[in-house]
Amino acid sequence: MPSSPADMRALAVDIRHVDTNALLGVALLVPAHRYMAVIADGSEHVEQRTLAEDAWVEIDAWAAASDAALPKRPAPLSVGVASVMLRQTGVPVIAERFASIPLEATSPSEMASLAQRALPGFLISRRTAA
Repeated sequence: MPSSPADMRALAVDIRHVDTNALLGVALLVPAHRYMAVIADGSEHVEQRTLAEDAWVEIDAWAAASDAALPKRPAPLSVGVASVMLRQTGVPVIAERFASIPLEATSPSEMASLAQRALPGFLISRRTAA
């Protein structure tokens, strides 16, 4: 949980096929509230997902390590957590952070509204990112 207002943020990640780098989707993670939403490439619908606590513990550690290594490009999230985020089984996927967004929104409805507004645009913009 956040220890200060500076800890309140959303992490935007793209989810790609490990071998081809094809974009499979984008997700918005709010670790302080254990909130996740995702939109798969080819979909028009943002879906809220529930992750197990062990996945959130890994996300917390990954975010902290990524922050500590800045300005170096953040390391990818583990394949195991990335595949659960997109519900891809048998497909090697990777998730990479491309934005850290300060938040004032703390209610579930505010986070859902942010995801609904942001993820479709993120999906379009990440299609051209390598």
